[in-house]
Amino acid sequence: MSELKEVDVGAHKWLKEHPLKTWTRSKFTGNAKSDALLNNMCECFNSKILEAREKPIISLVEDIRLYLMRRFQYNREVILKIQSELCPKIRKKVFKLKQGSNKWEVAWVGELLFEVKDFFESFTVDLNEKSCICQSWKLTGIPCSHAITCIRYNKEEVDNYVDDCYKVSTYKKCYEKMILPINRTTMWAKTGLPPVKPPHLRRPPGRLKKNRVREPDEPKAGTKLGRTDTTKKCKKCGRLGHNKRFCKEEVGGNSKLPQARGEKRKMTKVIL
Repeated sequence: MSELKEVDVGAHKWLKEHPLKTWTRSKFTGNAKSDALLNNMCECFNSKILEAREKPIISLVEDIRLYLMRRFQYNREVILKIQSELCPKIRKKVFKLKQGSNKWEVAWVGELLFEVKDFFESFTVDLNEKSCICQSWKLTGIPCSHAITCIRYNKEEVDNYVDDCYKVSTYKKCYEKMILPINRTTMWAKTGLPPVKPPHLRRPPGRLKKNRVREPDEPKAGTKLGRTDTTKKCKKCGRLGHNKRFCKEEVGGNSKLPQARGEKRKMTKVIL
């Protein structure tokens, strides 16, 4: 925090106003089994219903139902092809962590308590509590490289120490239930209640906005780079803050300033 305060006082003040458990990984509880601070899941779902949001409420819900019904069946079909105990992406993560666990040296303290160290660092690992002092195992539910070193030293399988939420059996249970199909609206049972009417439409002034509101520090969409946070330099007088079009310097008094790029120097003939 002291280093952040030296860089940006405003950011340091803003973080001090919020509780630590909302923005620093060292204070996370570990219940979510994720160390990500992103909102990508909501953004992906929002992109899928982009066209459905323009429809009435019943049509909107129907499109979401059809999308989820197809997605559930697709995930059920894909997971049946997996023969391993862990899901494919988690298996790749564990494999990379295994490769990085070769550099650590293990010191067995007793029971399931170990000390892992190299030339510069030292970490405490408790296999009984499934915890490491680096907090990575607690946050993600996947053993870190320090813990994998101890698990291998204890001659056990690393997959047994991975949280159950990453296993194929849990994935199958999540998509075990089916979203049942329904008939068309004309075949629905009559409730006897008056039909739901749309709300009163009040068109706001200006053009309708379809894109979501971006954060102030979020880059704009597209590949073209903008000119934000850049300083203009005049090609005529060489000063900063304006360009050649809005230059107000005197033409006759700029002979000693840098010559504008692309302008040819006028040559004067000397008659002897």
